[in-house]
Amino acid sequence: MKNKDMKNKYLVAVSRFHNMVLLGISNQPLSIWIPEDEKRWHMDYEFHISCIWRIRQKDTIIAGYQDIYTEIDEDGRIVEEETESGTAEGNARGRTLFEKNIFGKMSSDWPLKILGFYESEVGDIRIEMEKGYCFEAFPTSSVEERLEEWRFIDVICKRHYVWPKEKQRRLLLLDKDNTDFSQLLEMILQEMIQEEDIMVISAGICQGEKLSKRVLESGRCWYGVDLEGVNRIHRVNMEEAYDYVVPIGVPLPENKGIFLEEILNYQKYVTTGDESRKELENMGKEICEAIGCDYEISDKCREKREKELKKYKDLLGI
Repeated sequence: MKNKDMKNKYLVAVSRFHNMVLLGISNQPLSIWIPEDEKRWHMDYEFHISCIWRIRQKDTIIAGYQDIYTEIDEDGRIVEEETESGTAEGNARGRTLFEKNIFGKMSSDWPLKILGFYESEVGDIRIEMEKGYCFEAFPTSSVEERLEEWRFIDVICKRHYVWPKEKQRRLLLLDKDNTDFSQLLEMILQEMIQEEDIMVISAGICQGEKLSKRVLESGRCWYGVDLEGVNRIHRVNMEEAYDYVVPIGVPLPENKGIFLEEILNYQKYVTTGDESRKELENMGKEICEAIGCDYEISDKCREKREKELKKYKDLLGI
């Protein structure tokens, strides 16, 4: 994540699920009401924090990690201060100091414009907002193979940023403008690849203006989904590193250093614009074999992909 990506977006909601705090971030300054017993909402970005955190307004702490473990009675008075090994998961929602402070002190100021978003080398997060608000999170475990401390989700692009960083291999499908062949092949590979540690990304040397007719028709035919409302067209990020790159009919960018390993070269491959799904699957199998991962095309895989796309279709209201 980068500071410039989150700057000028809006914090529009704060809630929790058991002992995990949830931040809802939107591209627009939405004014929404989140009831204290609501566990889910739809945002452009979701931030799930399990490590130690606090929200302050200038020099005053508005809410903090320990508030989740501090039970209150119906009058808002502290009943019992529990430790982290206590039963916060069992506390009724709306009966901890967290709900009192968030919904009693902070929620009236939502939405809050984000002025700065910073991540340190050890996973610390600081989100600076208007009106003097600041959210801070602090991973504290020294265990190398520790549990997830926080997860930032770009809901629309379907990208997850996790601390500690996931040991995930990244495969880039690169074509001219990311509006045609690479998007279709990405959909096929997302069905085929059985290993969760491989992320398939399609992008273009340039960024196209809109999805091709072929991609839209394939989405409707294969999955029953209007991909125009689900997919975004991407231009390759020269600052990111990829474990594998598959250039399709295009030369690699001059800065080859962004790629850790070039595995296949389809520069001589010329798409006809009407390749069958079977031809795409055969190409996908070749890619899977080249990177040494398990693959399978089955009704179960297709049903899973259809459900994933339907979820984003429903989320976007399309």
